[in-house]
Amino acid sequence: MKYRSDFVTNSSSSSFIVVYKSPADMVRAVRKFVKNYEDDEYSNQFRSVVYDIFKKKITYTEALKHVKYVAEYNARVKYQCDSEGYAKYGSYDAWRKSSEYKLLCKKHIEKELNTFKRKVSSDDYIAMLEYSNSDGFYDVRAELENMLDGVIFRIND
Repeated sequence: MKYRSDFVTNSSSSSFIVVYKSPADMVRAVRKFVKNYEDDEYSNQFRSVVYDIFKKKITYTEALKHVKYVAEYNARVKYQCDSEGYAKYGSYDAWRKSSEYKLLCKKHIEKELNTFKRKVSSDDYIAMLEYSNSDGFYDVRAELENMLDGVIFRIND
């Protein structure tokens, strides 16, 4: 089960929220991950991923804040230059001040939060992983969703 927000940026970094139903599930997935990639040319980066899963645990509330922040940003990006809104209100500024724009953004944010809440509970093991190209993580971050078991929310790219 994978989820990706439509987040566009010029940044060369990625952030992921990785979720396991229990610490035991996380350990099983990490062992499988290590076994599959221990001889890979990127094994140093993969070891860092394993370390991060163990060390960068966050609370459900913290994860929810990250998801909400990205959902708010995505909503603004998605709707701020809407041509129908522009045509209806006469300018992008007027459109962005309208209650219709605010309602669209609110619905988008609620949808993203509800998706997260359906897939993740406060009892889950949650880790926040953040990587950038400058860390030598380009190939790792590009494929992380395919390499790890568990629920992965890619919250920016």
